[in-house]
Amino acid sequence: MYLRYHEAEKIFRLYPSLNGVLESLEISLESANKMDELDEDIYGLCLGGRPENPTIPTAGNISDKTGNIAANYHKRSNINRIELRKDILNISSIIQKLRIARTNFTKLQKKIMEAYYWEEMTWIEVIGEIESIKRISIRYAKEERKKAINKLVRLSKVTVEEYNWAMALLEGNETIAEQEG
Repeated sequence: MYLRYHEAEKIFRLYPSLNGVLESLEISLESANKMDELDEDIYGLCLGGRPENPTIPTAGNISDKTGNIAANYHKRSNINRIELRKDILNISSIIQKLRIARTNFTKLQKKIMEAYYWEEMTWIEVIGEIESIKRISIRYAKEERKKAINKLVRLSKVTVEEYNWAMALLEGNETIAEQEG
């Protein structure tokens, strides 16, 4: 099932936040990948390999406990990176779907939607902002907004499951987001 009108309104309002979360997740994945490169030497030593980094000593024994900690950390690190990739893929998909719908808005609809939802302007302020493009009434602006939201519903094809997942992620409820994803 795809988004309904009120859900489309809410997710459009949160579009800038979704982009911010995507950027943050990408940075987290990049950091996790860099940390993993550093941890490879320790993991390799635990498994009896030779480190690529010559500053790590090879003499001595590593206990089973240390080896287990390193192996478990390595496994958990891989799981975390997989989860980050999944989150990035899911949120990227939602953003792309919203972007597709947004590119089909008229210039007037785009200006109304951005002013009303992203800049949180009142209808009077929206009309003032739009006067440079076209002189319109509040009633007409609301009709154009309704058309744009309906276009968003019709073209984006964001599912209710994707919507619920994104809302849980934005609210910081990773447990629900993991269950939805």
